[in-house]
Amino acid sequence: MIQTDPNYAPAYALQAQVALLLSDAVGAYGTVSSVEAIPASQALVEKALSIAPDLGEAYAVKGLGLSQLGQSEDAIAALRRAVALSPNNLDANMWLASELYVRRRHLDTAETLTDLFNKDPLFMPVAGNLMLQLRTTGQHDRAEDVVERLQSIAPDMPATKTARAILLFHKGDMAAAARVMQSVYEETPGVANGIRTADVLFMLDAFEEIPKYKIFPIYDVWATSAAGETAAGVSKAKALLEAQPENGFFRNEYIIALSANNQDTEILHYYKETWDSIREFETDVINVYSRIPPSYAELAMAFKALGEEALFQETMQRWRTSIDIDRAGGHKRLFEFEAKWQTLSGDYEAALAQLEAGFEAYTLYPPSLLERRSFDALKGNPGFEALKAKNLIRVNEERAKLGLSALTLAE
Repeated sequence: MIQTDPNYAPAYALQAQVALLLSDAVGAYGTVSSVEAIPASQALVEKALSIAPDLGEAYAVKGLGLSQLGQSEDAIAALRRAVALSPNNLDANMWLASELYVRRRHLDTAETLTDLFNKDPLFMPVAGNLMLQLRTTGQHDRAEDVVERLQSIAPDMPATKTARAILLFHKGDMAAAARVMQSVYEETPGVANGIRTADVLFMLDAFEEIPKYKIFPIYDVWATSAAGETAAGVSKAKALLEAQPENGFFRNEYIIALSANNQDTEILHYYKETWDSIREFETDVINVYSRIPPSYAELAMAFKALGEEALFQETMQRWRTSIDIDRAGGHKRLFEFEAKWQTLSGDYEAALAQLEAGFEAYTLYPPSLLERRSFDALKGNPGFEALKAKNLIRVNEERAKLGLSALTLAE
């Protein structure tokens, strides 16, 4: 195309996009070094804009490149310009939503996804992500509206069923959510649908059901550790990490697996050989396109147990800042993380209040979550034991609807 018409700006923008998507950057799909791909893409973008200064496609690719460079605010500005110039550019809209999500601007993410949903309610990547953001920000009525609109347009479409499952999930109707997701998985047995199905089953500690779904290997690590086979969980997490030693997500999950197996010394050793500060740790383990909560609790417990007071205080401070950033961005479902922080801070009354509030919002917790080391200081507390008991009743009610056997309280 460029050879035919060297002044055709969209061709340069498309070539710039291909260069980025074929790189080895996070979120891309290729193996070309991002050190080479990003500058090449930037040069093509500037060429496109020199020909057509208001080309939305060029600003979209510029934003994606800035995102891969870690220049988030500049990326957001470029992507907003792209959307303003080309409102129906799905890539620009989705990249903007992703970048806002990474910055934990939850309300802005919800608004961007809402705008995209209104433009194209059948664009499959949008509905589920929008549902999650609306629930995260406490906009329950709008979440109901999304499902109703999808039901009226395409009741049998997988995206509609998935949105309905997410709504049921957040209402605490886990058995119904599981059935819906199981039917979606049977119709379209892709990894994403397997993950969503497994997520519901994890809420019910239904570890025996999870292997039925073809999901990411990390789910096997989670299920193994949560089921009490913590040494095996460490071995599986370590195998994933050895295969991809620079993968921040696997690094994070390795720490969590080590903590479940009470290997605090190994956590300290691994932390010191891998990162120079908690801030560097945060930057490494937060995945660009799917923010995973860093393992603050596991690090803090290890540092405290080993008498590393300075590292403990640094971790608690950064963890507190992280919670506050999420709150400022509109996140209204931080009960578990706040409760862990309060527990490790020694404010057990506040921690229990957060867990109670979470129970009212979620209607249940996975029983294995309440048995984690991060809540050890609450064990034996009458309020905490009462919460565990009533939580188990709710979990078993949902398990019974799926034909699963009842669980009992851990001794």
